[in-house]
Amino acid sequence: MTPDSWAQYDPQMNAMKEALPHIELDVFRIAAHSDYAAHLTLLAATGDLPDILQVPPEQVAPLVNAGILLDLRPFMNADSGFATTNWLPGMLDAVTYQRIVFGVPAFVNTYAYAYNADILMQRGVHAPAAGSWISWDQIRDIARKTTYDNSGDGVVDIWGYFQGFTFDSVLPLLFQAGGRLYDERMLIRLNTPEMNEAMNWFLELIHVYKVHPPLGASITQFNQGKIASARLGSTQALAIAANKTPVRVTAGGFYRERSEVAYVTSFAMTTSVRNKEAAWEFLKWLTTAKSQWYVAERGRVPIRRDVAIHQLPDAWMRDFLYGFIFSLEHGQSYPYHLYSDVITRTFNEDIKPVFQGSRPAQAALMQMEEKLNALIREQQ
Repeated sequence: MTPDSWAQYDPQMNAMKEALPHIELDVFRIAAHSDYAAHLTLLAATGDLPDILQVPPEQVAPLVNAGILLDLRPFMNADSGFATTNWLPGMLDAVTYQRIVFGVPAFVNTYAYAYNADILMQRGVHAPAAGSWISWDQIRDIARKTTYDNSGDGVVDIWGYFQGFTFDSVLPLLFQAGGRLYDERMLIRLNTPEMNEAMNWFLELIHVYKVHPPLGASITQFNQGKIASARLGSTQALAIAANKTPVRVTAGGFYRERSEVAYVTSFAMTTSVRNKEAAWEFLKWLTTAKSQWYVAERGRVPIRRDVAIHQLPDAWMRDFLYGFIFSLEHGQSYPYHLYSDVITRTFNEDIKPVFQGSRPAQAALMQMEEKLNALIREQQ
């Protein structure tokens, strides 16, 4: 995060200054996302770690493994004014790794099934109820009814559904099929019945039913009203509002299980913290209902269930955030791994021929599993 991007926190931090006037923040950028953990390891070696870090989910495992983040359980247990009772499901699990609580959740990026209300109405499709979980069969059926050539030139103008083409797009399908990504040794499990089932369902949408746009499409097309339904990320709120697209959000998808992936951004105390008491006060305040109100106000999903979302002035934003909160009722935290970045990059590159239809999914998944596990075993 750069100081400029920190500006989005201004209302929240101004409220923090009123609540904790004795705490001053000096915000600075450490490194780009891909270099974050490596740069922090260097700072730890030279004794230059800051007191507090913002921790994206993909960087949790390497930072905890390097011993950079302080276990917050002693602070939580000793503070009678601190409670996680009103945290949304999965939030405490999301800040727990290798038997330590490495931080506090600041906000959530999560996903839900969303649809364009106008397109569904025009096509005579009954819209899913608010808060409902949508089965794979329902997703496919709605997509088939809403994919159409509006101009009659033989080219699809409105696609029925968009899932995405990345590791993060496939991960919830694996969970919904009842699969898990890693075994007890933290080896990756890609060539499994559940993953193959998930991939085959997805590929049928593209190549058999032809209701999902081909590789190269993006969620922007949904935001612009060119796709009828999608697995939508909560970070798209402002883009959708700017386009004035009539989007409605339910909960997530399901097959054998109801599941979505929660990407929790946390704030953590480093092992080099100079003022533990002040650092804990700051972290604790971030999780309060008052602090989390500002998270909702800027269009992000708060980490608490008692945030007064119903008081937001924009009715559309209220409904939008409620949909994502519904999805968190069965959300799973992003699965942390020491080599998350490598796994993600490898999957995203090696899966492209599968989406293009030039390579069988099982062959690609088998090869990726072997390649990635060879790397993991070599480092263990």
